[in-house]
Amino acid sequence: MTNSALNESLHLAESALTYLNPDDYSVWINAGMALKSSFGDSGFAIWSVWSQGSPKFKEHEAEKKWLSFNSAGISVGSLIYEAKQNGFRNVAPAKPISILKNLEDHSKKTKYAKELWDRADASTYSACEHPYMKSKELTHNFLARRVKASGMLIGQLADCIIVPIRCIKTDLLTGVECINQDGIKQTFGRKNDGALILGNTLQTISPWFVTEGFASAAACITWHKAETVACAFGKNSLTKTANLLETVYNPEHIVILQEDDNVKNC
Repeated sequence: MTNSALNESLHLAESALTYLNPDDYSVWINAGMALKSSFGDSGFAIWSVWSQGSPKFKEHEAEKKWLSFNSAGISVGSLIYEAKQNGFRNVAPAKPISILKNLEDHSKKTKYAKELWDRADASTYSACEHPYMKSKELTHNFLARRVKASGMLIGQLADCIIVPIRCIKTDLLTGVECINQDGIKQTFGRKNDGALILGNTLQTISPWFVTEGFASAAACITWHKAETVACAFGKNSLTKTANLLETVYNPEHIVILQEDDNVKNC
């Protein structure tokens, strides 16, 4: 199959998936088997993104299940047949929201995040001389670096502090948060299941703290002498981050610190 034909077939399958319910386990399994049988690993991307429409979705389980599928079996024709029972007419919508396009954009942002991290200045002095770090009275870089980055929020070639976001389970870099001189933040890559963990990850006796932002996490270490702190990168991620820390590291106590807008740091 040529690249053009493959893309056309993937787009057809992508459109058909919008008529199926990823929350139905048998539908979910059959869709994955059909995509792998017809497209091999090229079908994983649209299956994974479609699967995230279910509140039950867990990335590592989806990856394990995909690996268990045979490359021969149910064809994509079966998937399209099921979609037709729900109203699919074998024609892509006039202005489709392309899962593959969204995935491509996401992939580019992740690639850019890694490029920024690799070329950033890792010296403590450089990071601590940044206006944002000075405004927070931080005299240690706390794993942050300094880099010129461009984005819609931070501006073009902005002088930024760059903070790593690592998967809590694997410690792999999945994204970065860039903070410009005015304190404006922009994330590149993925924050899902990610955090910045500072301090001693081997100890489980002293409380582990979870903060919304980088400066608050650093302040907890500097001013409040916390042994272990995780930055969740956002208020909405506090509870999820705490739950992941409990699963992976199992500390005796986890304390979530929700920021007061009237307080400078945690």
